[in-house]
Amino acid sequence: KGLKRGNNTVWKPRPGIHALLRLRCQYRLGIFSSAMLHNVQQALSQVLRTIKASCSEELDLSGPQDQSKGIPEHLVSVQHLTVEQLFQVVLGRPHCIPDPTTRPDKNEWDTVKPLAG
Repeated sequence: KGLKRGNNTVWKPRPGIHALLRLRCQYRLGIFSSAMLHNVQQALSQVLRTIKASCSEELDLSGPQDQSKGIPEHLVSVQHLTVEQLFQVVLGRPHCIPDPTTRPDKNEWDTVKPLAG
């Protein structure tokens, strides 16, 4: 979620976002946002920083790793993870279509995600 601070947006990922790492082992993860792609990339960079910090705190990854401790491999390698490796599909506003509804409060820039088809 983006919070406006002057001309800057501060992205604050939802609590527990690091749980996505468990899904990464069995699924391809993706993001579909109606935001512009440069804003999506900024948000995803913050998501990745948050995930790395959370895993470092949880597993104390600050020192040398001892695989005999039973630390899951997908958590040990998180410090070298890139946004592209975590989210293999990133879709943004260019992948959306203009909102076809006729709501009275609709703006000309409103879009929807074409999920059917």
